[in-house]
Amino acid sequence: MPRRSSPLPRWLSLVLSFVIFSLVIWNWLVIDLPSLDRLTENLAVPSTKILARDGRLLYEIADPAGNHHTTSITATWLTG
Repeated sequence: MPRRSSPLPRWLSLVLSFVIFSLVIWNWLVIDLPSLDRLTENLAVPSTKILARDGRLLYEIADPAGNHHTTSITATWLTG
């Protein structure tokens, strides 16, 4: 019985399968990534803390957009 030739050569079907598989995996990996515009929205900006010699927090300079700062200066540490 003569062998029927397939409509596509074997190497072409392997290449097409690999390309389709690669596109599916790429789409699966990339679909949940945030856009580049939203990438910096949730970054925590580090604050600068000014400490006394004994380790007490005197002042904290935080993100200007956050409008948050902490002041722990009292008159007792000024007098000694």
